[in-house]
Amino acid sequence: MGTYRDFTISVSDKELSELRTKLTSAKFPRKDYFKENWDLGIYSSEFDKLINYWLNEYDWKKHEAQLNQFHQYLVTIDGIDIHFILEKGETKNSIPVIFSHGWPDSFLRYTKVIRSLTQKHILADKSEISFDVIIPSVIGFGFSGYSNDFSINNESIADFWFKLMVDELGYKKFIAAGGDVGSGITR
Repeated sequence: MGTYRDFTISVSDKELSELRTKLTSAKFPRKDYFKENWDLGIYSSEFDKLINYWLNEYDWKKHEAQLNQFHQYLVTIDGIDIHFILEKGETKNSIPVIFSHGWPDSFLRYTKVIRSLTQKHILADKSEISFDVIIPSVIGFGFSGYSNDFSINNESIADFWFKLMVDELGYKKFIAAGGDVGSGITR
């Protein structure tokens, strides 16, 4: 139990420069090809806005710093590195809850509920409640690894999550929730 290790998101300047090069050197269809018809794909004007956003507006280092405010870890389970956030609740009897994201998606989906769930809430009977929030990156997504050695599906990922929650984090009982593909993992 407890073989997980600290993880900090750190995308290098070299990787960000390579992304910029890919975005500026990509060859796109002629502007008049799409004729602003969504039946043929994204409007060329919208695609231009998206490329411009990634090249000139998005600040990866700012978002990286925001994400690194959460406690993040890696754990190796059955030979695969699993990335996860673990934020402990404020009360001594916090209830653990694991969230599974869908596709195309990432652990980011659930970061907006962390603060609300980990803070102390007073119930009608005056008891206190909070949640330990665990948000793994599904295998092959985000900062989790992948393997071609065995089948990755809802059932196998659920097995990984069970090992994470019970064997690595030491919980005997926990709540599971998920959306999209994550709902299949949760079931």
